[in-house]
Amino acid sequence: MGLIAKHLGKIDATSLTATTVGTSQALHTNLTTLDTIVTSITMHNQHTSGVIVTLVRTFDNAESAGTPDADDEMWQQTVDASDTAVYDVPIPMTDTNDIIRVYTNTSGKVTVWADGFTLPDQS
Repeated sequence: MGLIAKHLGKIDATSLTATTVGTSQALHTNLTTLDTIVTSITMHNQHTSGVIVTLVRTFDNAESAGTPDADDEMWQQTVDASDTAVYDVPIPMTDTNDIIRVYTNTSGKVTVWADGFTLPDQS
């Protein structure tokens, strides 16, 4: 049986207003007990200058149950003006409420989306 890739989440540029780790916005939340693999996160900068994009991962455990902080940041990159960047390192999400979040240094300029698949139930 094959896996079906799917679109896991998207934040349009006008909706991406978070500019700090503490206000980072959820791009994808693992809502089931099934394992999800985020295979890529694509970021398109519509601004006339570079924008720093930061990806944040929080886990469904007591350590990260509160506000995300710098320890939760997993990747940061400047996306040049009118350019697109792809983070293509697989991210396994194994617990309900594992979350991939995003914020930028300039609000309202970058569209971000995540793709991946959910592993079939093996029970």
